[in-house]
Amino acid sequence: MAEPLERFLNKYFDPENPKIKKLFSDVLDASAKFYAERFTVEELNALATFLKSPTGQKFVKAAPEASAAAAPPILEFQRRLMFELQYAFARGEFKPINKE
Repeated sequence: MAEPLERFLNKYFDPENPKIKKLFSDVLDASAKFYAERFTVEELNALATFLKSPTGQKFVKAAPEASAAAAPPILEFQRRLMFELQYAFARGEFKPINKE
């Protein structure tokens, strides 16, 4: 990977990066909301024993919807990343790779 791009990605995806922290927080919030709207506290505790109960089967059935609920903050993060990467290219932070 080209060094400037590697530096950019290492900086952007640093777990201490506020944008990454916000992404994780947004995904966690969306997921928590999803489960809170669909399961009781007792059912959530039963999920700890996972697929050995009817509650576990309910979890499996709801999993695709959970992924859909978590998708908006991930998609927004990707949109912002692409914008910032394009902006970095426009500012000349990345030079074309000379293959000679």
